[in-house]
Amino acid sequence: MKPIQVEALKNSHALSNANQFKVISILNDALPKKNTGAKVSFSEKKLDRYFPPNFSAKERKDVIIKLLERWSNEQRQIQ
Repeated sequence: MKPIQVEALKNSHALSNANQFKVISILNDALPKKNTGAKVSFSEKKLDRYFPPNFSAKERKDVIIKLLERWSNEQRQIQ
C-alpha cells in the first residue's frame, strides 16, 4: 500500500461499517489517475503498409495530422 492510500483510509468516515468492496474502492480512488489517452503510437511496420518507402517520419506525421483534421471537421459537421 502506498502512503496516500493509508491516508485515504484514515480519512474515510464510513470505514467502520465498510465491506471489502468499499475498502478496495477507497484504496483505488486514492491513487492518481493514469492518463490513458495521452499517447498513441504505431509500429514502423504497420505504417510501412500505408506510406511509400521514401516518406520521412515528418512527412508521415504531417499526412496523419491532415487526415485527422479532415476527419474531425467531418465529425463536427455531422453533429
